[in-house]
Amino acid sequence: MPLFSVIVPVYNTAPYLRECLDSLCCGKDGDAEILAVDDGSSDGSADILYEYAARFSDFYTVSQHNGGVAKARNNGLERVKGKYILFVDSDDSLVPGALERLRLFVENEEHDIIEFDSVSFDDRIPLSKRVFSRPQRGHYSGNVEGNGQFIFSEWIRTFFFRTTACLRMYSADFLRKTGIRFLEGVCFEDVDWTPRVFRYAQKVKYLPEVLYRRRLFRRGSLMNSCRTIFNPKGCRDLFFMTDSLCALSGEKDISPSFSLALRQRAASVFLFSCFLIWTKADAFQRSEFEDDIRTRWHLAAISPNRAWRMLHRLSPLAGLENVRRIYLLRNALRPFFSDDKKTE
Repeated sequence: MPLFSVIVPVYNTAPYLRECLDSLCCGKDGDAEILAVDDGSSDGSADILYEYAARFSDFYTVSQHNGGVAKARNNGLERVKGKYILFVDSDDSLVPGALERLRLFVENEEHDIIEFDSVSFDDRIPLSKRVFSRPQRGHYSGNVEGNGQFIFSEWIRTFFFRTTACLRMYSADFLRKTGIRFLEGVCFEDVDWTPRVFRYAQKVKYLPEVLYRRRLFRRGSLMNSCRTIFNPKGCRDLFFMTDSLCALSGEKDISPSFSLALRQRAASVFLFSCFLIWTKADAFQRSEFEDDIRTRWHLAAISPNRAWRMLHRLSPLAGLENVRRIYLLRNALRPFFSDDKKTE
C-alpha cells in the first residue's frame, strides 16, 4: 500500500499538464501513486498521460467520457490504494518536496484531514517572469487543531476558511467510512464537499506550510470565465449549493456553532451568486433570477460582510432593484475610498 494517492482530474490542459505531473512524479521515492483521470480530453492531454504511465511504474491513467471534475475525482476515489488522498488540479502543481514534507508529518500523527497553505501565480505572466504570491494564509493565531465541526466554525468566524478540496490531505479510511463523494453534474462542487468532510472529521489539523501552487486567470477555467461572462448554470448551481448548506445546518448531531457557520457559509455562497447576476447578467437574465434571489434574500442578514447586512436592512424600504443599484454604485465608488477596504 502506498502512503499517498494523488488524484488528478484532466480535461484539455495539455499546455500545463507536464508541469503538474513533474511536480508529482519527480523526486518521489515510491511513497505515492498518481492516478490521472482523463475526462474526455481532445487536446492531446491523453497522450501526455500515457507517456507518463510508461515512464513511471506507479503512475496510472483512467479514461472516462466527459462528465466533469467531480465525476473524475469520484472515479479516482474508487481506485486508489493509498493511506492518504490528495487532489491536484491538472493546471496547478505541488511545490518541490511537498510529499516528503507530508510523509514526515504523518509519521508521528494521524488525522482525518490535514490542511496546508498555497501560493498563487498569474497565468497571464510569462513563465520566465513568474512571481508567486505571498502564502495564502500563513501563520494563524487561532485554533489549528480539533474536530471538524469546531475547526470549521472557528475558521468561518475568523475568515480563515478556504473552499478548494486541493488544499487538504484526507485519510482514505475516513473517506471510506463516511462514503462522502463529490456532487456530479454541478459547478463549484467543492462548496458542497468541504463542509461535509468537516462535518464528520474527528481530527483536523492545519499545517502552516506552502505545499500547493495555484494557477490564476487561466483561459478556459470556470472561475476565469465567471469573471468575464455570465454563466446561468453556474448561478443556479450556487443557489442549489446554498439550499444544500442550509439543509445540512438543520441536521441532527451537529453543534450549534457548526450550524450557524453553515448558514453563514450559505449566505456567502448565495451573495456571490447575487454579485455575478447583478454585475454580469443583462436585464432579461436578471429577471429570470428575481424569485431565486427574493426567496433567499433573508440570508443577507447573517452575511459576514457588513455591506451586505446594510443592504438587507435597506431592502424593505428601497426594494431589491434599488438595492442592486446601490450595490453597483458602491462598487463603482469603492476605489476612491481606501478606508472602506479596511473595513471589509
